[in-house]
Amino acid sequence: MTADHVVIALIYIERLLLAANERAGENAVLTDYNGKGVLHSALTLAVKFHQDNYEKNTEFYKAVLPYNMRKMRQMTDAFIELIDFRFYISDEEF
Repeated sequence: MTADHVVIALIYIERLLLAANERAGENAVLTDYNGKGVLHSALTLAVKFHQDNYEKNTEFYKAVLPYNMRKMRQMTDAFIELIDFRFYISDEEF
């Protein structure tokens, strides 16, 4: 993982919070409870989308305990839906 992946993940989190705010009509916040999962999901998506040499069998979910593969899949699926599959980041936004 590179510093670029971290920046991309932070942009994805910003998009997630904006989308969640639009849906809920109130401010979405990161807490001690959800922050670690959101960050892990964003980093996973950033690496998966932007790294050409991503290995299909990498088990990202093991890096964040107590989440299991099913829980990580649910979190990343929800994240993807909320950011409306907008993975591309322009040079200006980066």
